[in-house]
Amino acid sequence: MFSKIVVGDLETNAYFYFDHSRHAFLIDPGAQPDLLLNFIAENNLVVDKILLTHGHFDHIGAAAAIQNAFHIPILMHSN
Repeated sequence: MFSKIVVGDLETNAYFYFDHSRHAFLIDPGAQPDLLLNFIAENNLVVDKILLTHGHFDHIGAAAAIQNAFHIPILMHSN
């Protein structure tokens, strides 16, 4: 399942991809970590990884805060 949340002044799409077990990947958490953390809690998600499509600020802005909250890896292609 996918859920999309629009975050930040640039209205970047952050996505949660999760399965029936509620384990999730968070894709491009660009801003507003509190909003994203609330969504995680309200939906009983277990975020296993953060996936970044690229390194622009509007896609990575909340990544460190989410990583610190759950002690999970951030993954992005080296290019």
